[in-house]
Amino acid sequence: MKKIIYLFMMTSLTVVSCKKDESYSTIELLTRSPWIITSSVIDPPLVLGDATIYDEYTLWSDCIKDDLWTLNSGGTFFKNEGETKCDPNYYDVWDMGMWALSQDEKSLYEYMMLNSVDFIEYEIIQLSTSEMQLKYYFYSDSVTVHSVTRTYKHP
Repeated sequence: MKKIIYLFMMTSLTVVSCKKDESYSTIELLTRSPWIITSSVIDPPLVLGDATIYDEYTLWSDCIKDDLWTLNSGGTFFKNEGETKCDPNYYDVWDMGMWALSQDEKSLYEYMMLNSVDFIEYEIIQLSTSEMQLKYYFYSDSVTVHSVTRTYKHP
């Protein structure tokens, strides 16, 4: 009887351990479908005259909030107008360039080429099948460093 119970337990463990792994690589998570931004929090808040900006997303028009960021597995990206365009005569794709991951996959590098030549290094804060959080830094003057944490989801 002990042998039967032992055999049953071992078979159960084998079945559980053979369960399909449904995890995705960092590249698969980044490139599975376009991303849309949902917040852009500045820390410390940016002071411009009498205004203090905590989340720049709240200041954007709807025609900017629905823009899509598509990262392709080959290392290229494009940003395009969403359903609403700020200017109907404007191109659908408003930025494109190249992207890469750091060797440890904790940073994403974006090299924009369409409207201006620019380079941004994002720290990957969180990445899942449904949400991505990226952080980058900028100076508002020669002393103050701000971080911007942008949260994205799939539309």
